[in-house]
Amino acid sequence: MANPPPLPARRVFILTAALAAACLIPAIRRANALDIPHAPRLDASPSGEVFGGFQLIPGEGGSFELFTCSPDGGGIRHLGRYNGLLAGVAIAPGGRLLALTRDGALGSYGDDGETICLPDDRWNMRALALLDGVPLALNLDNGAFHLVRPGPDQGWAQDRQGIADAGAVMRAELLLVNGEPHALWHSRSGDLSRGEIRHAVMRDGAWREEASLPLGDLDAFAAHVDANGRDIVLAAHAADATGAENGRLIARVLREGEWREAALPNALADRLMAAHSFASAPGGGGTLWLSAGLDGAHVTRADAGGDIGPAGAVAPGMPAESVWPHLAGFVTLAALALLFVLYCRRSKTVSRNFPGRPPDLISRGAALGIDWFLSSAATGAYHIASGDMRILPDLVAMGDVQELFWVNMAALCVFMGVSETLFGCTPGKWLAGLRVRSVRGGAPTFSQTALRNLVRVLDMYPLAGFPGLVGMIVTFFGPGRQRLGDMLAGTVVRRHADLGSRQLLLASASPRRLELIRELGMEVRVQPSSIDEDGVKGDTPEETVKMLSQAKARDGGVNAQSGEIVVAADTVVVLDGMVLGKPSDAADARRMLGALSGRSHSVYTGVTVWDSATGQGVTDVEETEVEFRELPASEIDAYVATGDPLDKAGGYGVQTGRLVKQVRGSLSNVAGLPMEKLQSMLSSLDS
Repeated sequence: MANPPPLPARRVFILTAALAAACLIPAIRRANALDIPHAPRLDASPSGEVFGGFQLIPGEGGSFELFTCSPDGGGIRHLGRYNGLLAGVAIAPGGRLLALTRDGALGSYGDDGETICLPDDRWNMRALALLDGVPLALNLDNGAFHLVRPGPDQGWAQDRQGIADAGAVMRAELLLVNGEPHALWHSRSGDLSRGEIRHAVMRDGAWREEASLPLGDLDAFAAHVDANGRDIVLAAHAADATGAENGRLIARVLREGEWREAALPNALADRLMAAHSFASAPGGGGTLWLSAGLDGAHVTRADAGGDIGPAGAVAPGMPAESVWPHLAGFVTLAALALLFVLYCRRSKTVSRNFPGRPPDLISRGAALGIDWFLSSAATGAYHIASGDMRILPDLVAMGDVQELFWVNMAALCVFMGVSETLFGCTPGKWLAGLRVRSVRGGAPTFSQTALRNLVRVLDMYPLAGFPGLVGMIVTFFGPGRQRLGDMLAGTVVRRHADLGSRQLLLASASPRRLELIRELGMEVRVQPSSIDEDGVKGDTPEETVKMLSQAKARDGGVNAQSGEIVVAADTVVVLDGMVLGKPSDAADARRMLGALSGRSHSVYTGVTVWDSATGQGVTDVEETEVEFRELPASEIDAYVATGDPLDKAGGYGVQTGRLVKQVRGSLSNVAGLPMEKLQSMLSSLDS
């Protein structure tokens, strides 16, 4: 029984997308129902009361939770859940519990709840402290930190003098040492592995930056004033991108203006390492730590002697069994995408079946979209399965989606680079009918593929900023739609007839046809035909080139190796119904060029494709109209003197652009091989 015709790729894509959405939407709803504590804030009173809060992920629109407890994590009292991005907490004299949100809303919580400052979108608060009972906040304004204090009409008043060029701020702390405000913040540059803890102190009404601490990229950091009231203690978890500090919990103390090595109890270090963020504060006769992660939020007290108490749970985490629905959603999504790729590959419905759009442009876009989707799905599934939720961006804590973007971009580059280096193409290119080939023909070498992927950043906007934008414009709209990496590596991306690893046999000695056919990205072997072309004549030029191409294909087929596809072609130039073949000598070439000068003529190419494995063959003819400009005799003589006309039908090559005024139709047909026609014929063999 014959197989039914394949569904159009557009319909398959819509069906696959609908199935994927049906699988993913429940997973997203389950994820939104979870409350993972993140980006905690902590303070403690001399009497031993602990006041803390943490952001909730996913938290609809950004929400946080506040609580109080004893230093050992007992006596927990949840104060409620509130909308906004939590910037800091503090316990004021009299036991008032103050919380500040990113938009400047400051209020007291608990039994005596009241609003102190109203929210305003122009504020970007990052930390909160109390100076003699008066709230101070650290506001990030146009890249500079400023101290702000409560002002009239439940607003804020900002100091004029600030800390200029604070950088990309990930997290900030505002501490008071001997009555002087100290600001510490994690500042990161465009290179994710190049970051530092910066420190500034306000003296005599002016900020002075002191003692920065280069630590690279950090997953989390917290700082507090030591019990002696003079030193600042800092703990940080280094991200995987850092070198010597890779994956370590780092402890430092700022003493007398200099950062020094410090140590944390091993049990505490292990507890903080298992969390994805934490906060600290002096209290309870030692130091209190609030850690937040997949296992929930916990308060731990470490006394001055290094002993730590039990971890008091103040918020539940994500149960282990709840990981699997998320993982199943990602895996199902990736599986559906791969099934779509395999279906289109098997049924030969590639991107050309999307009608009405430029095929090269949509192929590029479809390939990139599929690869981005697969790499993101794989990244998310890996981190959920491994339990490492540090991949979750600080969307809530930072109010920024950049980290998610950079993670996905990096994953995409690695995914595409590894796929192309090992397998010659990515799943997206496979689906879109594209292949990476060497400009010399055939598959690219390992070094060529590695080089083009190493410079991939140069044409991916906004990963490379403005140069990346230029690179993308070149890729999508430039000549040949080549990437900058292709130009450097000597590779090209070409549409590929889906014929697996089949080799072509070109039954022609024409170097121009060999150059054109190599653009298909398939292996090519040359075996010139030995037939007598003068002995084959048809009633019309079209019939003649058909017969000649078939004869050449039969002759070449005798020498075809197992599985080779024979390609044969013959081209003639017709002027006023007269066929112009190859000139017999220089005088004949001058005669032909003189006849063509200032006139239009037709170029016919007959193409035959024959599959030696199945015996299936197809023949077709392409016609192109060419108009010459007026050629002076001196120019004709100069061109003939080059010897170029003697092996070409009509006595000229279209690559000699100075002869031709206009081409109406396939340009490659005039060069001897209509590539659009050939690709269609090859695809028909494979359907």
